[in-house]
Amino acid sequence: MSYKLFFLAAFFFATACAKTVEPPAVVETPQAQVGETEKQPRPDFDAAVRTLIKHLAKSGVLKPVDGGKNKILMTRVVDKTAQKVNVAEIQSVIKREMTKTGKIAFIDGKGDAKRPDFALSGKVTSRIANIRGEERTEFYLYLALSESKTGVVFWENQTPVLMTGK
Repeated sequence: MSYKLFFLAAFFFATACAKTVEPPAVVETPQAQVGETEKQPRPDFDAAVRTLIKHLAKSGVLKPVDGGKNKILMTRVVDKTAQKVNVAEIQSVIKREMTKTGKIAFIDGKGDAKRPDFALSGKVTSRIANIRGEERTEFYLYLALSESKTGVVFWENQTPVLMTGK
């Protein structure tokens, strides 16, 4: 029982202490041009990933203690939308953008010699909003970086990605 209370308290403490350097940016995908009836506007998840990784890099969390690179295990980005978002593509962009920072190395999580320092997880959610008579699908990309040993969340952030509907 006390074991569960300890981790629950650690989670709430880490969440309360987690901070972001800047407020999340809004990336809006332009509406389809007149005559482009076949093409649906799509959310720009690449820009959202770049925004989140920029915030993560500026936060200082990725600064390695020993001067080397932090080893990160990328867990699955979960799609919680009805629109069937391509999360494999999002994960690929996350890995590419994080590798560009020069502060991390991704590992596959197999073997004790490659024990990750952090685990990166994420999810994509959406909701339909009606703004001044215009239907709009709002997508949100959420990422969290937690320490592998303790599960304490060191950084988390969410970026809205807007897509105008017809």
